[in-house]
Amino acid sequence: MGADIPEEFPRQEFRQSKLPYQLAAYAASMILPLIVIKIVSAILPPVFSSSPFVGLVAWCLMVAGCLIVLTKLLSRMDFEKPVVTIEPNAVIFSETRTKMLPWTSISKIKFYESGQLRQTKTFVFHMAGGGKETFSLSQIAGISARQLFDTIRVYHRKFGPQPAQGGPGYDSSAWTGVDDD
Repeated sequence: MGADIPEEFPRQEFRQSKLPYQLAAYAASMILPLIVIKIVSAILPPVFSSSPFVGLVAWCLMVAGCLIVLTKLLSRMDFEKPVVTIEPNAVIFSETRTKMLPWTSISKIKFYESGQLRQTKTFVFHMAGGGKETFSLSQIAGISARQLFDTIRVYHRKFGPQPAQGGPGYDSSAWTGVDDD
């Protein structure tokens, strides 16, 4: 980064949110043991029909086991790695594959929300050479997808290609017949 870049445009890193994955793990830990118990009680009726206490203890033990397994699986996911990095030179997406897009090669940026309850957030970058890059993001920690789009647009306006200045300015003497000598 050069010394001419204002402090108002620092490098920003955005990470994937851990909360949706944790909530899904907790819900699965509660539901999966219940399904297993229902299947076992349908196959082997006398096991849990004699005492509901046995079923409750089995459910609690399976919930604890599922929580341990799913927590271990979540710990293997890297939530500290930035998914989107915005800097004065480029925007970098690294959720599925790392892709660096220099601001000077981006001509236009669009944002779409689609799917049920508008849960799919898609960023479309129209490149100066005529190509198109598309990125879909899941939950970003600490910022909404719309706010991230607005931040990307601010950086693009500042560091992207500047619109070409037109030819000579407006000259009223050209059409009035009055010439400046």
